[in-house]
Amino acid sequence: MIISMALGLIGIAAYVLLPGIEDSNMIFATMLVRFFPHGLLGIGLAAVFAATISTGTSMLHATATLIVNDIYVPLGKSERNDQSILVTSRICVFAVALFALSISMFSSNIVNICYIGGLFYGVSAFVPMVLGLYSKFVTGKAVLISMVMTVVLSLLWEYFPSFRISALAQIPSNVFGLAVSAGTICIISVLTNKVRKNEGHV
Repeated sequence: MIISMALGLIGIAAYVLLPGIEDSNMIFATMLVRFFPHGLLGIGLAAVFAATISTGTSMLHATATLIVNDIYVPLGKSERNDQSILVTSRICVFAVALFALSISMFSSNIVNICYIGGLFYGVSAFVPMVLGLYSKFVTGKAVLISMVMTVVLSLLWEYFPSFRISALAQIPSNVFGLAVSAGTICIISVLTNKVRKNEGHV
């Protein structure tokens, strides 16, 4: 709540002090340069860079850890040693950084990037979390497949309009992603449970 209030105050101040500014990505930097004295300007810029680097590295390492611990290690046919886990983590950090950079190149402003980011940490995880907490039929395989399908299809829906079905073209990518997530996780869970039942009978 404190962070949201601080961002809101910065936005209100920018709206009042910088009327008609065209590039929304430059609001904070422009406010620092125009209204901060030289000493505070340096501290403000250092704080921006420090916060950006800290947040970026934390997200990269968190993403790599999740990929390694939730996908690479469990799907391995043999036990993974520490060296292979370390190498895979480094490769994941590099790959995720390149992927994030490529998304930023296609985005017009920071708001759009935050919206796209929501497809990863919000839309793809919402349905699996809710069904995982309140339903017994959801399987781990269904959760993993639904999250991957949601991210891939939502990105296609957002960046490639030709991919969209004409009757549903106006649906936002996050709403489309929720529908994909719910449908995929239900279908895969039903199929997985049927296979388990059949194997149990055999």
